[in-house]
Amino acid sequence: MSCDRVVTVWGSSRGQAGRMSPQGRMLTGLLLLAVVLLSDPVTWPGAGLWLLALACWLLAVSPPGALVGRLLLVGALLFAPWFLLTPWIDAPALPGSPEVRLLEGQLAVPWRLCFRGLGGLLVGVWTASSIPFVELAGGLMALPIPRAISLLIIQLFYRSQALWEETLEISRALRVRGASRGLRTVPMVAAALPRVWMPRIMDRAERVGDAMEVRGADEAALIMDPARWRGADALGMGLALSLLVLVVASRLVLA
Repeated sequence: MSCDRVVTVWGSSRGQAGRMSPQGRMLTGLLLLAVVLLSDPVTWPGAGLWLLALACWLLAVSPPGALVGRLLLVGALLFAPWFLLTPWIDAPALPGSPEVRLLEGQLAVPWRLCFRGLGGLLVGVWTASSIPFVELAGGLMALPIPRAISLLIIQLFYRSQALWEETLEISRALRVRGASRGLRTVPMVAAALPRVWMPRIMDRAERVGDAMEVRGADEAALIMDPARWRGADALGMGLALSLLVLVVASRLVLA
């Protein structure tokens, strides 16, 4: 995959979720994450609520098609191998009557892992794609969490972004030099990356930290004004909370 085709995640979406405040998008994403993790995809109600949560957030966020496709591919590569362990899994006790179950027996365990893992991946990345990087600090400051934790999260995101950009620059340089062509170059590149990539990203992190210190980016400077809540936040979080209540109710009824 060419580095020029790398899909930017932060702020890449242009859906109606952009009308919400950044903290509203974060909380809505957390509620939907709880929905996909608590829903039981082994049953028809659980699978339906799982699909409904993802469909609603997909329509609200409207992430780039390339991002959706690559996330599905990554999810398949990460979670599909669990089905290979099916012969060694004991069949669990399933909730509800046979009429409400999607499947029976040993497949229930990898089925749950795959659906919940994929759902969490999609909701998390789609939420990030709805928040431009410049709005992240203001949104975190508006959340009811300790300020020290907000500052730590902001620093982690900024440093991670700097390291990601440095990694892309190294990848582009390798492609220009033809290092990514042919299977014979793979061992050479794999052996050279620790000696090239690690020193460069460490140097980049030090330069970013020195630049922030020179410009007076101490704790007081990092404290930004909290982003304002918006009217659309109540609608988005209300719908997500309603789905969460339905999931919990369905689990209790089928228990």
